[in-house]
Amino acid sequence: MKRVLVISYYWPPAGGSGVQRWVKFAKYLPTEGWQPVIYTPENPELSSVDETLLADIPAEAEIIRRPIFEPYGIYRRLMGSKASTDMQTLIGGSRSGAAGRQGRAAEAGAAGAEAQAAGGGPAGGGETAPGGTARGTARATGGEVNPISGGSKNWKQNLSLWIRGNLFIPDPRVWWVRPSVRFLKKYLREHPVDVIVTTGPPQSMHLIGRGLHRATGIPWVADFRDPWTKMFYYKHLHLSKASDRKQHRLEKAVLDDATAVISVTPLVQRDFQEMTRTSVVLITNGFDEDDYPAISATPAGKVSQDLGKVCSDSPDPPHGNALSDAQDADPAGKVPPTFADLPQDEAPAEFRVTHTGLFAEDGNPLALWDALAAKCAEDEAFRSALRIRLVGKVDAAIVDAIEARGLGPNLDNLGYRSHDVAVAEQRAASLLILPLRQEPEYRNVLPGKIFEYLAARRPVLGIGQEDGAAAQVLADTRTGVMCDWDQSAAIRSAVDRAWSAHLAASSPAAPPTAATAASSSETTSSASSSAASVNQTATDSCSGSGSAPASPAATAFPAFNPTGIDRYTRRHLTHLLATLLNQLT
Repeated sequence: MKRVLVISYYWPPAGGSGVQRWVKFAKYLPTEGWQPVIYTPENPELSSVDETLLADIPAEAEIIRRPIFEPYGIYRRLMGSKASTDMQTLIGGSRSGAAGRQGRAAEAGAAGAEAQAAGGGPAGGGETAPGGTARGTARATGGEVNPISGGSKNWKQNLSLWIRGNLFIPDPRVWWVRPSVRFLKKYLREHPVDVIVTTGPPQSMHLIGRGLHRATGIPWVADFRDPWTKMFYYKHLHLSKASDRKQHRLEKAVLDDATAVISVTPLVQRDFQEMTRTSVVLITNGFDEDDYPAISATPAGKVSQDLGKVCSDSPDPPHGNALSDAQDADPAGKVPPTFADLPQDEAPAEFRVTHTGLFAEDGNPLALWDALAAKCAEDEAFRSALRIRLVGKVDAAIVDAIEARGLGPNLDNLGYRSHDVAVAEQRAASLLILPLRQEPEYRNVLPGKIFEYLAARRPVLGIGQEDGAAAQVLADTRTGVMCDWDQSAAIRSAVDRAWSAHLAASSPAAPPTAATAASSSETTSSASSSAASVNQTATDSCSGSGSAPASPAATAFPAFNPTGIDRYTRRHLTHLLATLLNQLT
């Protein structure tokens, strides 16, 4: 069996999306003929703990833990003992209201505190479930969410950003680089490996890989879970010109010196490839099918009479990978099920609008809260059934906005939960919401939760850039729609359609008809494979262009594309990784 050394700051019992990517790769690598050797800190700074992920570590894995010194003792003496230490979660404003009181209680050590894993763009959307599950426990170790942004900050917060941005380049883990290179050079002489992989952020992990590659000549793969200098919070770090130049020099050196580079989104892949001659490979994040109950195709008679379209009567979004009708169709004469046909893990009496993972203030979907409040005022049945379920670390401003619209009685703020319960919550949702951060750079990002949303086979309402990477995935897989933050009418239309699908799922199935099969056949057809067409379709459907929306009572979300979804299974993605590793050896 070949051996791959994986250098990662995040590893169980740390929780969150920054951990899940390589834990899942490690889980399946032995089936591809590769033994994972994990090098990780013995005493990392953790914002959350999820011991359920320990069950995914294969017996073949070798784990090497070494002490790390991080300058957080000095930082906390300056900022206060409860200060956040993660770049993405530094406090950017004051708290208010009940949510602020709740946050302070959590920091004081109250039960049910919420946390996220640092460095995980991808929440990995399943950053959620209660401690003490059968597989293990989950608990929070951090405080309030509030990502670095242009919001109001006091002098200590601004000073902390300046220190973090200018004195610790590329990040505070940089002091672990030299001792790690020194230790690993000796280790590799005694325990050879075939390939070295580094995963960041923190980007200091790549500097360890670069040092080892230059010293040993072993092929080195740099895996970027997030961009470097084009990360959305980079512009808020108060960098001096000299510090900015140094960050860019280090980024370029890593890209140029690596044997291969991995990106998790097509747009970031394009950006990196424009910067280097090194091959940049796309291996996205994904979902582990072992975490989700199997869903089989549904007979045509079960498909809704009128599948309808998302947000308008514009054509169904085409496949981004030009899948044929033959690939979509089931050989037994079945058709892909609609969302209304899929089982929910809970009784359908509740209409659950669910979000899992980190929920930050700069992604607060105010138009969605407005739409839910307006529908509650108009429809007593909807008001009685609505549950807004927030599973994960939630900013105080999110809760305040919900309560300000009179939706407090409908809110279930569950706090940080382990991954297995996140999965259950996703499967039990009537509508999964995917609000993106309101930052231009976020157009290139694929949040990790999107892939687990796909696996849940529940309708997804994305709120963010309609021409971004996330919108393209939703269109390719036909799992939902992306609407811009201010597209109030389109967001309300999506809520209406999800409510209609929820009611349909609660009612006896209509008898099969010829019209049913014909409607289903039309829905599974594909119009185009170009990304531009995908993005334009997503934009049109949410901007209200084309014909007027059909009656919500007569329509549901369209049939999803199972083949498109299966491209994001962890097994498939690990096969792609193993193929790359084999090419380098």
